[in-house]
Amino acid sequence: MEKLSTRLGQRIRKLRHSAGYTQDKTAELAEISSKYLGEIERGEVQVSAQVLEKLASVFQLSLAELVQVDTSFPDSDLKTKILALVQNASDEELRLLYRIFVAIQEEYTHCHPQSTSVFPLPNTKNSMLSP
Repeated sequence: MEKLSTRLGQRIRKLRHSAGYTQDKTAELAEISSKYLGEIERGEVQVSAQVLEKLASVFQLSLAELVQVDTSFPDSDLKTKILALVQNASDEELRLLYRIFVAIQEEYTHCHPQSTSVFPLPNTKNSMLSP
């Protein structure tokens, strides 16, 4: 099965091509090296949350839109993979992940107003997880 980092890299390469950007231009806009961008696009590295935010900005996308990749692995594997990522995340990455979850929840609620939330999240006011 193809790794998530490979699928994400392919998505970033596709977005870059669609935008008409070279690797050098994209890397410059994202304030990363061209070499690192190439490694990201080939799925050779795990990308930090901060770099994902920068790349989303380059393509004028939300973080949720940037990381929208095919997630066709079984639900049991998905939960294990998410839990492993969360366990190894820094406090800053956890805050960013929380913002991603909130963005997904808001998008889902907007698209499906009659439906209940994808996953319930606590009110972000006065929360330690609030940005």
